[in-house]
Amino acid sequence: MMGFGFLFFLLLIGLLILGLGRGFGGLFTGHGYGGHHGPHVYPTPRPAGSPAPEDPKRLLQLRYARGEITREEYLQMLKDLETPA
Repeated sequence: MMGFGFLFFLLLIGLLILGLGRGFGGLFTGHGYGGHHGPHVYPTPRPAGSPAPEDPKRLLQLRYARGEITREEYLQMLKDLETPA
């Protein structure tokens, strides 16, 4: 009789470890058991009336003006933006 109780206890402990491993991002990595690869990030909708994201060419001009990129990088990126995909 005591054998069944011990087996039940081991099964319960195993399920607890498995549940904790999957539910909290893994005591273990979880990658081998269908675990996720990072936090779930959902895009947030823009509030009504908020400005649209800036134009990529304008952002590129600003980066060049601030000295974040060289002239060659600027021209290449500008060409990439103007080339249809």
